[in-house]
Amino acid sequence: MSHGRRSQPPASPDHTGPSGAPDLVTPDLATLDRLLALAGPAGARELMARLQEDLAAVAAALPVAAAAGDRLALRRHSHVLIAVAGSVGDLALSEAARALNLVAHAPDPPPAPLLRRVEQGLATLRAALAARAAPQGDAP
Repeated sequence: MSHGRRSQPPASPDHTGPSGAPDLVTPDLATLDRLLALAGPAGARELMARLQEDLAAVAAALPVAAAAGDRLALRRHSHVLIAVAGSVGDLALSEAARALNLVAHAPDPPPAPLLRRVEQGLATLRAALAARAAPQGDAP
């Protein structure tokens, strides 16, 4: 039984790009909607604020870590992204972040296409959360 409409089917591991990371699609945030409903109005505002803060921190730190070749920071930030993206239902981004985390354990730098894929997915998720958090305005 479905508890919400899906805008698109979630990405599956079969949908991969040239780097082996999943192709990213617009995130299906039905899972987030369920979490927000369970949290209630005050809890939902706090949850959205924390998600946005965590994602903003990762968005700022990930390119710096990649440019510096800081594999430990790449692992740390990709781990946060795995958890946050997965918890809100953005499985494609979570899997791309998991691929980045695995690559960050190797001595070679992560491939640029994988980093771009993660950064693009992160930007897409941040925009989707910002749209959800924006006040809808009062009806006249």
